[in-house]
Amino acid sequence: MRLEASGLACVRGGREIFTGLGFSVGTGEALLVTGRNGSGKSSLLRMVAGLVRVAGGRLALVDADPDQNIPEQAHYLGHQDALKPSLTVAENLTFWTRYLGGAAPVTGALAAVGLRPWPTCRPPTCRPASGGGSPLPACWPPSGRCGCSTSQPRASTARLRTRPAD
Repeated sequence: MRLEASGLACVRGGREIFTGLGFSVGTGEALLVTGRNGSGKSSLLRMVAGLVRVAGGRLALVDADPDQNIPEQAHYLGHQDALKPSLTVAENLTFWTRYLGGAAPVTGALAAVGLRPWPTCRPPTCRPASGGGSPLPACWPPSGRCGCSTSQPRASTARLRTRPAD
């Protein structure tokens, strides 16, 4: 599978953000997107996810499922993590599992990203529901010591694993 862009243009609020952008990235490859504030980095990612309209050019997924469009075959993790701080990570994942039509336990989603459940803790802080201590919403490393900087992105990624298989 390969994501290809040619002559890509983005317009937001009547302002041209970028134009003439092209790239090709295949399975197992990475695309490094850099630039100053306002140059369109997030807009490009949102465009690939189908959240921003392509103003010009071509964006295509080559050697992919022809019955699905790009957003149906891509996942987008934005600046906000879609985890409610009033819920534990297990509760958050259970919500998303049910919302997306699944029924499997969330322990598999956590394990897939190297986390284990910490049932009384709530994101995004290191404070358990009781207000003391330092355990995380989901614990990384598995030793139980605090590792907030690595656990929050892992918990967000685990949310993507709650989608039921087609």
